Amino acid sequence: VGGVEYASALFDRETVERYVGYLRETLRGMVANPEASVARLSLLDATEYARIVDVWNRTDRDFGPWRPVHAQFETFAATAPDALAIACGDDEATYAQANAAANRLAHWLRARGVAPEILVGLCVRRSVSAIEAVLGIMKSGGAYVPVDPTYPDARIADMLGDARPHLVLIDRASRTAVERALTHKGIDAPVFEIDAERVEWADASSENVPFDSIGLQAEHPAYVIYTSGSTGTPKGVVSRHAGPSALMHALLEPFALDARTRVLQFASFSFDAFVLEWVMAFGFGGSLHLPEPGEEYLLGDVLEDFVAKHRTTHCFLTPQVLLAMPAEARLAAMKTLTCGGEAVSPAVFERWRHDRRFFNVYGPTETTAISLVQLCGEEMLGAPSLPIGRPLANECAYLLDAAMQPVPIGAIGELYLGGAGVARGYLRRPELTAERFVDSPFRAGDRLYRTGDLGRWWPDGRIEYMGRNDHQVKIRGFRIELGEIEAKLSALPGVKEAVVLAREAQPGQKHLVAYVLQDIADAPLETEALREHLLAQLPDYMVPSIFVRMDAWPLTSNNKIDRKALPAPDADALGRSGEYVAPRTPIEEVLVDIWRELLGVECIGVRDNFFELGGHSLLAMRMISAVRDALGIGVPLRAFFESPTIEHLGRVLIPDDL
Repeated sequence: VGGVEYASALFDRETVERYVGYLRETLRGMVANPEASVARLSLLDATEYARIVDVWNRTDRDFGPWRPVHAQFETFAATAPDALAIACGDDEATYAQANAAANRLAHWLRARGVAPEILVGLCVRRSVSAIEAVLGIMKSGGAYVPVDPTYPDARIADMLGDARPHLVLIDRASRTAVERALTHKGIDAPVFEIDAERVEWADASSENVPFDSIGLQAEHPAYVIYTSGSTGTPKGVVSRHAGPSALMHALLEPFALDARTRVLQFASFSFDAFVLEWVMAFGFGGSLHLPEPGEEYLLGDVLEDFVAKHRTTHCFLTPQVLLAMPAEARLAAMKTLTCGGEAVSPAVFERWRHDRRFFNVYGPTETTAISLVQLCGEEMLGAPSLPIGRPLANECAYLLDAAMQPVPIGAIGELYLGGAGVARGYLRRPELTAERFVDSPFRAGDRLYRTGDLGRWWPDGRIEYMGRNDHQVKIRGFRIELGEIEAKLSALPGVKEAVVLAREAQPGQKHLVAYVLQDIADAPLETEALREHLLAQLPDYMVPSIFVRMDAWPLTSNNKIDRKALPAPDADALGRSGEYVAPRTPIEEVLVDIWRELLGVECIGVRDNFFELGGHSLLAMRMISAVRDALGIGVPLRAFFESPTIEHLGRVLIPDDL
């Protein structure tokens, strides 16, 4: 009674009564099952259990017989043949043109043995032909395996070596890297260019390949996307055709998609956000707008100009991309902004909510791009955090404890996702698949994906994201398993052991820090050697910006590495490639102050490399915006990327001959 009176002084009556009910249910369970572990007893009474498990997951919708998304594309090619489907610079394709090109590739692939369950590698830059290739592979019944051609050779080799594709479609720029990777892994897979003057499938039939005539079913793989792996190598997520088809139907109502929809194609083909983009466009007769390969810095002013020029109405962007945009940017054509990939701050919503609908979305690769969605409205202004919302149609979400029991409203649990978007599992990883994809205790025959993310229910049925329960992190929208970086570092001669953390120098600005324990017998490790070793094997977003050399690890009471006790990096840990040179002019002093604030680094010399101090392309955009605000001078982004030092930047701003 005293506890209830104390709680009543802190919480509203409804909350107190709910928690008293949890205690009552636990006591009842203990009496009814005296031998049972308390951890396995449900806290919820029948009413709240039904609300959490059933009512809030009552998303079932009947969209009719299953059809793959590319069959929907064929429908628009027949009913609106002259409508724009794909645009990349001056290169455009109507629905009829893109469908015919994809059909020719599909028939050619079929003649070379591609069918359901067969994987086809795709290592190409953005282009109209690249999108047609995605459609053609799916039409043939095969599953496309996207490999980013900008990845280092070792990463490309790891992905292709694991996928073992039947053949690989490439462009001219990626031929050398792909052939070298296939040879290195001993894979006898032919490669074919999609951008040749005359492609090998030019004379193939342009007629549709009916999906039912080739035995294509919803359970067959549509694509395999690789994500970071905790064991040191990337892992391939095998996504079913059911996933993008279900996503297409689920997006219609909340996102108001139709033939006037113009979608920005921003994500790399190697990420699941790309699937969201083409489904948004092609599922409803809209158009997909790609930046040209030369527009690799589609950020800040360049992104604003692109959206305005192409009148793109729907964009999926990460919070960090939005933070890098100029403060005055309005992007009037963008009527629907979808934000995700990492936690979205209320400040991002406040800045970008005007004149458009703002969605906060959540979903890992293993559940087809997005599973939860929240349309953010005026009621969220001033809120300490934004919810990630409720499940889409035919999806479900549960917050469970370690015994897979539903947690009460307001309590933190691990997020499990189910429904039509759940992937088949990981390619050639049966043990990992069994660990992460589990049978649902709530719906017979359903499977749930254990996300490793933590969340809690709001009283109205929305979910709030609360972080991770492991060492996986999200940085700038990229999903990174720290164990993969640690494994690569530990394999380097001279490194006895390595630990990698994500640290936050500034609010919302995470960067990777590597702690390295050196083998005493070896020569001292140089930061540049460590960085170059990782850059040769990992994408640049997975390479730590700071390396700290350790003499010994701080340990917990049970002799494990105490990650929380690892020291914050100091100036000596920054890996300066040359001697320190102090600012010598007023311009350089201003630039040093701007860098210091953005990077969270105190000691900055004018010859230090922006990216070696923890900078990245999005921070570079914020830096350029800050320079413009402080000095009234614009900085060409490409010029900065070519030589990212304060000394060079000062010369760009104030040439020597002035």
